[in-house]
Amino acid sequence: MGNLVFQATLGGQVNLVGPNTASIYNINVPSVNGNLVTTGDTGTVTNTMLAGSIANAKLLNSSVTVGSTSIALGASATTVAGLTLTTPTISSGGANFNGSTSGTINLVATATAGSNTATLPAATGTVMVSGNMPAFSAYQNNPSQSISASTYTKIQLNTEDFDTANAFDSSTNYRFTPQVAGYYQISGQILYGSSILARTTVFIYKNGSQYRSGSAVPQNGSNNVGNSISCLVYLNGSTDYIELYAYVGAATTLGYQAVVTDSCYMTGVLVRGA
Repeated sequence: MGNLVFQATLGGQVNLVGPNTASIYNINVPSVNGNLVTTGDTGTVTNTMLAGSIANAKLLNSSVTVGSTSIALGASATTVAGLTLTTPTISSGGANFNGSTSGTINLVATATAGSNTATLPAATGTVMVSGNMPAFSAYQNNPSQSISASTYTKIQLNTEDFDTANAFDSSTNYRFTPQVAGYYQISGQILYGSSILARTTVFIYKNGSQYRSGSAVPQNGSNNVGNSISCLVYLNGSTDYIELYAYVGAATTLGYQAVVTDSCYMTGVLVRGA
C-alpha cells in the first residue's frame, strides 16, 4: 500500500492513499479542467456534470405531495385528493366531478363575453337545477265526468300540458308521484257543468287521504261554478303521491267554459329540495 503526498503551500498536505489489495486498479483522469469530488464533498456536483437521469430510489425526496396525494417524480396523476383551490379558473370545457359509485357531473360555463357570479349559500343542501325540479300541468279534456252526491270523487285529469319528469299518470290513477324529495306547490280547480243547489268542496289528497281542502261554496243554482285550491306539501321523492278530489252535496257533472284547459285542472312544481 503506497501513498502519494501533495504538499500544500499553506503548510498542510493531501495524501492520496492506495488500497491494500493484491489486484491492480486503474483510475482514469478525464482530460478536462475541474475539481475532484470526494464522498465528504457537498455543493460541488452540478446539473451539467450529470449524464442521463437519476433513479427516484437514489433520491432522498423522490415524490411530491399535492393535497394529500403523493406523486412520484416524473409521474402524473389524474386524481388528486385533499386539494383546496382558491379562485380557480375553469376552461370552456368545464370541470368534471366523479360520482361516489359511477357517473360524472360536468360543470360547464356558458359561452359569454362578460363575467357572471353564482354565489353558493353558506348552508348544507342539494343544488337544484331544472333537471331535478319536477313540474306538471294536467287537466280533464272536455270535462264531463259524473260526480255522485255526497261522495268524495277523484278527478280524472286525462290530458297533460307538460310533465317534465314523467311523474304524472294521466291514463290510470290520475296522480302525481315525483321521484325528487322536497316541497311542492300544488294548485287545482274544479268547474261544474250543471246548476247545483248544494255545497261543493275541492281537496288535495296525499297518499289516498285528505291533505288540504279548498273553497267550500254553497251554490245557488248557477251554471259553471266551482272551487279552487292551492297548498304546499312535502313529498318523499319515492312513494308519496298527490290527487285532486271533489265533494258535492248533490249529483252533478264536471263542465267547462269556452276553454276546456282552464276548467278542471291541477298543477305542481318543486319549489325547495328536501
